Amino acid sequence: MKVIKLLLLHLLFAPALLAQTPSASFTVGGDYDKFYPVIWLDDNWENNEPTILNIGRSNVHENSNWLGALIARFEFHMSNNGHRANYVDVSMRQSFANFIAGWRDASLQGRRYLIVWMKGGGITYHYSSSNLSITAPVVYDGTDGRVAYQEQNGPLHSYKTIVDSYVNTNGTTYDGDFRVNGRIGIGANPAGSDAALSVKGKVVASEIKVTDLGTIPDYVFDPSYQLMDLKEVEDFTKENRHLPGIPSEAEFKKEGMDLATMNAKLLQKVEELTLYTIQLNKRVAELERKNKRPRGKR
Repeated sequence: MKVIKLLLLHLLFAPALLAQTPSASFTVGGDYDKFYPVIWLDDNWENNEPTILNIGRSNVHENSNWLGALIARFEFHMSNNGHRANYVDVSMRQSFANFIAGWRDASLQGRRYLIVWMKGGGITYHYSSSNLSITAPVVYDGTDGRVAYQEQNGPLHSYKTIVDSYVNTNGTTYDGDFRVNGRIGIGANPAGSDAALSVKGKVVASEIKVTDLGTIPDYVFDPSYQLMDLKEVEDFTKENRHLPGIPSEAEFKKEGMDLATMNAKLLQKVEELTLYTIQLNKRVAELERKNKRPRGKR
């Protein structure tokens, strides 16, 4: 009987609880090619937990045919006058257009504000939140005289025309270090591999630094190092079609290439070439000395 009463109470109050969950909309006016500041208050700050804000427009035809769709999730906690532990993690998926150009923690002296720059041009957005009392956003698109947002003791924020570089326009942007206690596969299944990261496809980076280099071949310059005779090198390359100490084409295709090991081998060959060049230079100098004729008087 008690179980039945609890079930009835749940059925009675569940619709009311669901109805309290904020689900509303707002419109960003201005120009379609600009992203305007939209200000959100971190109402969940006093509850000692992050705020989760969902912003979306599922219907790609809302406001105009094929205008675009957006589903974005913001999880954030503002700094609030130096308390810190603040972060903004954003996950978004969108089509036909970019709707979010950036975000910023604009909190100071009790003001717990998150700025999100959103595409204008009369576009309607819908939002809901984990916080049942989240304050509606304030849009600075020129409507009602709100042209730019003045951050307290900070800069004046107006519209953007390009998406900030830190924004992942179709994925997740983490505000902080990202660590996985396991293996990661990007376009590849990491299972069965001893690599921490498995990637199928191109990797683009502005800098790659290898710290575990193994042995650096400066031993080539040691007086005791036995340099192969050039005739031996010639015979080896004729027979094997690759340099001594360097894997063959078949080995590369089968085993792949370890960049640290390969760079060390290439450095070794460069250093050996330097020694060969020094030897040849000495021979040339000796031949020039022997062939040099004293100048006689006519």
